[in-house]
Amino acid sequence: MTTSPRVADRPVARPDRREQRWSLSARLLVLLAAALVPVVAIAVYSQVELRREYRAEVHRQALQLLGGLESEQEQLLEEIRHLLATVRQTRIVREQDMAECARFMDRLRPDYPAYLDLYVTDRNGVIRCSTDAASLGITIGDRVHVRRAIETDGLASSGYILKRSNGRPALPFAIPYHDDADRVAGVVTVLLDTRWLEDYASRRSLPENATFVLADENGTVLARAPARPDLVGVGLPAPWHSLLHASGSGVEELPGLDGVDRIVAYSPPVPGTGGLLVAVTLDREKALAPIDRTSYRMVGLLALILALVATILWWGTSRLVRAPVAALVAATERWRRGDLAVRAGLTGVPREIAALGDAFDAMLEDLEAQQARLRRAEARYRSIVDTAVDAMAVIDEHGIVQSFNPAAERTFGYQADEVIGRNVSMLMPEPHRSNHDGYLAHYRRTGERKVIGIGREVEGRRKDGSIFPLELAIAEWRVDGERFFTGIMRDITERRETQRRLEESNRLLTTIIESIPEPVFVRDREGRFILVNSSTCALLGRDAAAVLGTRDRDYCPPAIADRIEASDREVLETGRAIVLEQELQDSTGQRRTCLSTKAPLRDASGAVVGVIGIAFDISERKRSEEHLHAAKAEAERANLAKSKFLAAASHDLRQPVQSLTLFLDLLKVRLRDHPAAVVLGNMEQALEALGALLDSLLDVSKLDAGLVVAQPAPIPLAPLLERLAAEYAPRAEAAGLRLRVVSPRVVVRSDPVLLERMLRNLIENALRYTKRGGVLVGCRRRGEHVRIEVVDTGIGIASDQFQDVFEEFYQVGNPERDRRKGLGLGLAVVRRLSRLLDHPVELHSRPGRGSTFAILVPRATVVELPQPPARFSGGDGGFSPGVVMVIEDDALIRIGLEAMIEDWGHTVLAAASVDEAIVMTDREPLPDAVVTDYRLQGGRTGLDAVLSLQAKLGRPIPATIVTGDTAPERLAEAKRGGFRLLHKPVGPLELKEAVTAMLRESRKMG
Repeated sequence: MTTSPRVADRPVARPDRREQRWSLSARLLVLLAAALVPVVAIAVYSQVELRREYRAEVHRQALQLLGGLESEQEQLLEEIRHLLATVRQTRIVREQDMAECARFMDRLRPDYPAYLDLYVTDRNGVIRCSTDAASLGITIGDRVHVRRAIETDGLASSGYILKRSNGRPALPFAIPYHDDADRVAGVVTVLLDTRWLEDYASRRSLPENATFVLADENGTVLARAPARPDLVGVGLPAPWHSLLHASGSGVEELPGLDGVDRIVAYSPPVPGTGGLLVAVTLDREKALAPIDRTSYRMVGLLALILALVATILWWGTSRLVRAPVAALVAATERWRRGDLAVRAGLTGVPREIAALGDAFDAMLEDLEAQQARLRRAEARYRSIVDTAVDAMAVIDEHGIVQSFNPAAERTFGYQADEVIGRNVSMLMPEPHRSNHDGYLAHYRRTGERKVIGIGREVEGRRKDGSIFPLELAIAEWRVDGERFFTGIMRDITERRETQRRLEESNRLLTTIIESIPEPVFVRDREGRFILVNSSTCALLGRDAAAVLGTRDRDYCPPAIADRIEASDREVLETGRAIVLEQELQDSTGQRRTCLSTKAPLRDASGAVVGVIGIAFDISERKRSEEHLHAAKAEAERANLAKSKFLAAASHDLRQPVQSLTLFLDLLKVRLRDHPAAVVLGNMEQALEALGALLDSLLDVSKLDAGLVVAQPAPIPLAPLLERLAAEYAPRAEAAGLRLRVVSPRVVVRSDPVLLERMLRNLIENALRYTKRGGVLVGCRRRGEHVRIEVVDTGIGIASDQFQDVFEEFYQVGNPERDRRKGLGLGLAVVRRLSRLLDHPVELHSRPGRGSTFAILVPRATVVELPQPPARFSGGDGGFSPGVVMVIEDDALIRIGLEAMIEDWGHTVLAAASVDEAIVMTDREPLPDAVVTDYRLQGGRTGLDAVLSLQAKLGRPIPATIVTGDTAPERLAEAKRGGFRLLHKPVGPLELKEAVTAMLRESRKMG
């Protein structure tokens, strides 16, 4: 080995003992390793970060799949609610025509999925009509959802149940239906079989080995897609139990039901509601396989490079390395002394050393490749932004837009290439548009944040120039020292509209309350006023702002305030309405006597949270009674004048209460799912109690005033008594009593309405005060009269109370004034009707043995029975039934419209598309009118459908277009075409009026 003279002349130091422990090759290896450690560390760190971000992307993918599954479930449930509400309104269900119902179910079955079953039961819960023939005759009255629907008289559901026809798990829904007397006649039930999950999975493009899982709140697996029957009905694995009690949706990595490690995106059930655990699982190994392969290739490449370098180093040092090393050492010493231009000047460098340099170059190339892979990962993350629901835009520190996702394109109406590279102020209305650059400059200069990191509501400007409200959140981030801002925006136009409607509803409610001329007030449990009308303010001598939050004690002497608060406490503690006279003091200090009606105000849970009341000023009447108390005749005339006054004022008193009832019902429909619906429900309960009290009082007053005129006519008693028996039999059965009716075929002469009112009061009174035994209603001939008797086995009445029970508000055995036992006005009305009709009433009773009330009615001499009223035949205003074409691509809605219009007596041609409707016109019957959805299959509209039908038929045809789109453009389009436009949801009455008007118009054309 030849040595450079320069190196040979250099004195060689004697290595110490420590240096002798290391060979030159070993030292070079250590040096090389130290040099490669940062490079390897950077590569490993990059790979770890890439793996972490890829795992996060897989988690987000699982959550997106979960969100799609939950959206599908919610849409399916909404369609079920619509189907239930429609079917229960059909004639065949209300009339309980089960044969026709069976044929109706046969027509329904092909039009909706196999995982939906529709049942119609009688009032005992026995399935009488069903799309599932195996379920006929099965009793489901004990089911929670059936009982809950009957108890609430509304839509009800429960947790998943096992179908009694085949044992499969299903989610039940039920809603009661009523007969012609508006009584609950049974329930309409829909069972959503868990097979819908398998159907949903089959229609989606899922990652390999991905699964959907449904489990109840007890951890029992209800369904799995793709199907694994061996896993359904078993308990969830122990690691899954924590998901049942989670506070919200999330992602965990757990062993799957099949033992495979999985990434699980889940939505936990709500405890106590029978909710479900919904989960989407991805095979962890397959989901992370791409990043695992990348990591393995990276590790292999690094290992290969290190092995290659080590081999070259060992081989080079064994042949020709000492001289080049010495030269490098010399060059290093010169560099240390400041000779920065020094070079090693190695000549004849072996290829092995050159290979070492090539190896380093290759390593740098690998690092560059790794950076390229990181950029590709960033592109994948970008795809997440592109699929986001909210609008997202990125700007630099000068306000120039760098990115603009598809949601932003939909929100603002611009394409991304129209916005990127331009100032973001183009998306803002004035004055923010002109001032935005100044805002950014101020922030760069001072760092003062006004919007960044703080969510707020702003206004945006669309491409068409329209201004709309936005919810905006801005985040700041940096890359290589450059500052960027990400804005996340959400169009809140619908939210603003909802708020506007709620405010309008509140104003409407205030207007209704203000229209009541008497003082109306609402107080909380502490006696503070929370709602008053102008009459209350006038009584107290203050405006509403000053009254709210105060108490009666702030206006009245302590003695009067104590009595008012005592009556309020009675309502709060008993939960029952009361009617009483109270003394009040007005703003002038004058004391007034008022007839006050107070009812409990309840919250959503039924708890009493306050008192609602109305006060009638009866001071003048009280003063008149005090002045004329000595003269009985004068007192009777005063009492009669009072009764006439109340009877004459019945319309004025009923009208504001009736208006309030109608408007509350309208508000309840419009705000059905809004949080304010709870308050409307509370006010509705209080209003019902107030209305019941007012009705009873006014009925008595009208009878006293002689404003009720009898209209006698021949009445067959048998149908009347049988109808009453059918109506009260369920109530008697529910109370454990027997109700029997024995009636001969006899005709009497009386007012049919007033006689029925007398009998109803007597039967209700008998059922209310009978705990054991039963009630018998029968007739006996007594010469030219018929004696109608109502006999009970109730508590009985002492002989010294025979006259008292016919007085107002007098009740036997009800000192606590329990409203469930009535108001004490039923027999008072019976006595007054007895006098009006000249039908004597007799009472026989013994305490503990029951009572007998008898009405003596004259027999009819000539039988002239009134004709029964004609049933509605589907026409209106003299028109005969017509042919109505329904075009609707949603099967459930189409079926509901078809059933509803057929129930009105018309012939319905139902089509799912424009083409199908055109084909139907090739044969009779041809349509007289068209009801069509606006948005149809294939991007076509209801306008296209009507114009195509008119072209095919060669004549104009009346049409009504139904749409959920409230944009003004829809109304303009319908107006230009001369068509009616109805907005969803369309009520039965509104639709019926439209169909009747179209048929009338069609006949005028024809």
